[in-house]
Amino acid sequence: RRSAGPGPMIRGTAMLKISPLAPSSMPDMPDIAGVRIAATAAGLKYQGRTDLMLAICEPGTSVAGTLTRSACASAPVEWCRDRLGRGTARALLVNSGNANAFTGRAGELSCGAMAAAVAEHVGCRIDGVMLASTGVIGEALDPAPVLTNIAGLAQTAGPGGWQDAASAIMTTDTFAKYATRTARIDDVDVRINAIAKGSGMIAPDMATMLGFVFTDAHISPQALQRCLSRAVDQSFNAVTVDGDTSTSDTVLAFATGRAGHAQVHEPSDKRLRDFQRALSELLTELAHLIVRDGEGASKFVTVRVEGPPGCRTGSGRRVLSSQRGEGVIEATDDRVDIRILRRVPSGRRCQVFVDQEGLQGRAGVRRRRIVRPSTRRLPADRRQHLLVLVQ
Repeated sequence: RRSAGPGPMIRGTAMLKISPLAPSSMPDMPDIAGVRIAATAAGLKYQGRTDLMLAICEPGTSVAGTLTRSACASAPVEWCRDRLGRGTARALLVNSGNANAFTGRAGELSCGAMAAAVAEHVGCRIDGVMLASTGVIGEALDPAPVLTNIAGLAQTAGPGGWQDAASAIMTTDTFAKYATRTARIDDVDVRINAIAKGSGMIAPDMATMLGFVFTDAHISPQALQRCLSRAVDQSFNAVTVDGDTSTSDTVLAFATGRAGHAQVHEPSDKRLRDFQRALSELLTELAHLIVRDGEGASKFVTVRVEGPPGCRTGSGRRVLSSQRGEGVIEATDDRVDIRILRRVPSGRRCQVFVDQEGLQGRAGVRRRRIVRPSTRRLPADRRQHLLVLVQ
C-alpha cells in the first residue's frame, strides 16, 4: 500500500487540507485485462488540474449501472440511462468542474458531441460510450476543451493510471478514492478495481458521488446489474454526510470478460457468490472513504440496525438516514448523540413514532431498543423491533 501523504492538496486556486479522517495509505492497483485508462488537465474550470479521464474497454465488455433518482437528472445521467439497456460499452468519459446539469438542450448536444468524438477515436458506436460529469450545476458545459483532448487520451491510454483517473473526477474531495479486490469464479482469480468521488451533498440514493468499477470477470450484463445493484444498496445507498442529494449520481460497472473462466449468464448463478462478496466489500470501502472525506467531517459514525430484514433494510434505514433532517446525528470531541423523530411506514402498514434522546456512543457500544407501539395489536410472532447500535 502506498502512503496517502499528510500534506495539503491543491484544487484549482484553493489549497484544501486533506481530511483528518483520510486513510494513512492507499492500495497499489493491479491492471485489469481489457481496460486502458488515461487522464489529463483540460482546463474545464481550473488550469493545471487533472479534470478529464477516459477508460477504453475491449469489445464485448458488459456494462451495468445505477443512477440518480432525482427528477432533475443531469444530461450525462440521461445519456447513460438511455443506453444502459444495450448491455455493452466500449468507453467511459468523465469530466470534473462542470456537472452539465440544468443545461437543457445545450447539455444534450454537448453529450452527443463528446460521445461522438470518443466513438471516432476508440472505433465503436456512439451508443457504446458512457458519460459522467461532476462540478458546477447550471452552467453550460463547453465541449471544446474536452474535444481537443480526446485524441490524445485515446492514444496514451494504458493499463495503469488508476490514481490519475481518481484524481480527475474529484471536485471538493481532498484525496483520491480508489480500491481493489480479488474474487474467485470457477477457481479462476478475477480482479475488481474501482474509483469514486464524493465529499459534499452526500445522502442515501448515492447523492453527489460518482463510482466506476472495472473487472476482468466474464459476466453477462444481467448478472452484472444484479451484483452491482446489491452492492450499491449496501454501500453508496447507506451513507450520508449532509443529507443533500444531487443531479449527477452515477455508478457504472464494466466487465471485460478477459479473466479466462466460462461466462456467467444467470444473475442467480452460485458461481457469483464470491464475486458478489468482493464487489460489496469494495464499494463499501469506497463509501467509507467518501464519508471520511465529508466537507468539514471530524467523526466517522457507523449506525447498525438489527432486527428482522424489513427493519434492517427498510424502515430502520429510513429512520436513521432521513433526508428531511428528522434523524440527526451530532458529535463532539468525546460523544456522539443520535436524535430520532420519525414516522415510518413498514411493510405491514404499521407505523412507529420514536423520540429517543441521548443515545450515545463513547468508548463502548450502548444499546437502546426502539419498539413499534402500533405492533402491540399484532400476534407476538409478527411483532418487530429495531435495535440501534452506535460505534
